[in-house]
Amino acid sequence: EVDQEREPRTGYVQLFFPLDFNPDDLLAMAIEVGQSYPLCSGIGGYGASFNANFPRNSFQHIHGWCRRYLGMDVQYPEHTAWHVRQGLPSVGWLTLVGKELATSLELDAAALQGRQWTHPVAVMDLTHATLLRAGERPELGDSNGLSFPGAQAEVAQVLEPYLIPEPPELPGKFKEEGDTQAWMHRFSLPEGWA
Repeated sequence: EVDQEREPRTGYVQLFFPLDFNPDDLLAMAIEVGQSYPLCSGIGGYGASFNANFPRNSFQHIHGWCRRYLGMDVQYPEHTAWHVRQGLPSVGWLTLVGKELATSLELDAAALQGRQWTHPVAVMDLTHATLLRAGERPELGDSNGLSFPGAQAEVAQVLEPYLIPEPPELPGKFKEEGDTQAWMHRFSLPEGWA
């Protein structure tokens, strides 16, 4: 919990589930959150977790995973919480955009709903947020297996102008190679992440 009157940082909640967790349950949870609670944003799908005691070591490995699995999300909420009022921290299988954030970013939620998507993208108008679902199920997009998360890439390309403009650097190899921006824009500017 964070007092918005005292600092620009937001509070955050992270939930991790086993790989065999039913994505329908995650979708139901995201809908419930968007219907019930004011929020800035939310990301759901495959994601990397790390040991908070060893972030640099953890992110050395996460960097490699992100190179291979384009659909994987990675967050460092302690650092990003200071910036989420400026934009989205990333885009996932599920992306919640809070109403207040959408207004401040001049993101037209009605246009997202009316858009003719190439991939199976669903856009839901909820009480406190707009929820975008990129495909029926989350995809890791294993580049070694020539698998590409097309629906997530399309959503990421559409939402790219609304990402945090200058995100804090992720630790480890992301920071060492200056790759945080490249990772965030991997679907709209793939040459930067290739």
